[in-house]
Amino acid sequence: MKKVFLILPIIFLILLTGCFASKVNDAQVKVAESTNENATENEKPSEVVKESISETKEKTAKTYDYFATYDTEIKEEVENEIASAKSLQDEIDKVKKIADKYIEASSGANTQGEMNFSSAWAYTVWDTELNNLWKRISDSADKERKQLLLDEQRNWIAMKEEVVRINLGNKEDGGSIYPMLQNQFLAEITHNRCCVLARELAIIKHEDFVMPTRSKYGTYVDNQGTKSVYSSIVTRKNVENDDEAIISIYRVGTTEGTFTESSNGDLIYTSYDEKVKGIIQIYGWEKAIFDVTESKDSPLAVGDKFTFDFAF
Repeated sequence: MKKVFLILPIIFLILLTGCFASKVNDAQVKVAESTNENATENEKPSEVVKESISETKEKTAKTYDYFATYDTEIKEEVENEIASAKSLQDEIDKVKKIADKYIEASSGANTQGEMNFSSAWAYTVWDTELNNLWKRISDSADKERKQLLLDEQRNWIAMKEEVVRINLGNKEDGGSIYPMLQNQFLAEITHNRCCVLARELAIIKHEDFVMPTRSKYGTYVDNQGTKSVYSSIVTRKNVENDDEAIISIYRVGTTEGTFTESSNGDLIYTSYDEKVKGIIQIYGWEKAIFDVTESKDSPLAVGDKFTFDFAF
């Protein structure tokens, strides 16, 4: 009889343990099902992994040395994009993205010295593209076309420093910020020149190429077929954010003033001293023309018309 009493508690304990285990298993299944449902409704496990990778990439993003040139790296990036480009139009777009990347990177500089040095990165991008474009033109253009473009390119190279001075003033008067402004301006006009050469190479290769739209702000010169600037016209925003024009005429002088844009796109010019008024017409990448409409006590005369047919 004692044995029966001993066996019954043991059997009861076994049954109780089995029920408990079953409840635990049921609970685990419900938790697992709940987790899968939440993953389906909110975030799939693969998406969580992707986000984690993205966050890691951000944390390990390139840290730039603002006093480094990155010439080798920039050259490789530009050449890779040239190799992968489907057309010259695509190539210019791809290279612009590289330049934009380095502009954004240099914006993280803190000191003026860092800003001055790193501002050269975007200029290096476009200078690399310029040299590459010219090499391909030199290799593929016929003799007559090559000589014509070579003369034009030599003129551009010879005049660009003078164009920098016309726009920014003398280096010695520019202060500590001058190198940064110089690099930014050189990057801008070199980008412009790359577009011109890309168009020429597209013609040689029988490709379509659409030049970017030029705004009302820019620099045009009259070099009279030489490597020197004889006359120039610059339209820009001044430090007060007004539209300003600086017009320099060979053997006549310089007039500076503001302009407003008319409904037909002409720029209506008035000199700061109000002695000279005129109309500036911008013809995209071709030329700019200045017509004098009013003149008082000025070497410029009503009816004078000046053409600046080299665009920077």
